[in-house]
Amino acid sequence: MSVCGGKVNPFKKGKTQMVLLTAAGIRPLKVSVADIDIDGMDATETVVRCILESRWRIEVLLAKSIPIAGFNLIDPEEVLKRTGLPSVFVLGREPDSAAVEEALRRHFADWERRLSVIRKPTGLRIFETQGCGKVLLEFYGISSEEAFRIVSDLTIFGKIPEPLRVCCMLAKAIS
Repeated sequence: MSVCGGKVNPFKKGKTQMVLLTAAGIRPLKVSVADIDIDGMDATETVVRCILESRWRIEVLLAKSIPIAGFNLIDPEEVLKRTGLPSVFVLGREPDSAAVEEALRRHFADWERRLSVIRKPTGLRIFETQGCGKVLLEFYGISSEEAFRIVSDLTIFGKIPEPLRVCCMLAKAIS
């Protein structure tokens, strides 16, 4: 299952849409759209609910990052515990950990909880791909080699796995 959030307007508090795409390989099977709170803490629950309600066999959760709608977070440990699915996060660039921590401290009373969720993946790994350069992955509940294999198998154009690319295009289109 791929997950991507819609555009977040930093000047507007409220909700945004999260798109969840279930695919068989690169072939989309089902698209779900759910409202989540910008900077809330409901992304994990929404992802888990969609996985548990799915009639499809899901093997891994793919997302562009742990924060999905501002600082609404997907907790990979909770996803693994409740669904048995590992998580792979395909990052566009290396996160600035100090800036993230500072933003969390400045804007959230529960910043320590949020920071602990962001730090749960087993670390950032950079992989070299044929013709496309470097791919940055974070992962939880899966080995780095298996995470890279899954991402490589699902990537046709560029550095983003096809289901995740389509999912993010849909999220941008509806927000």
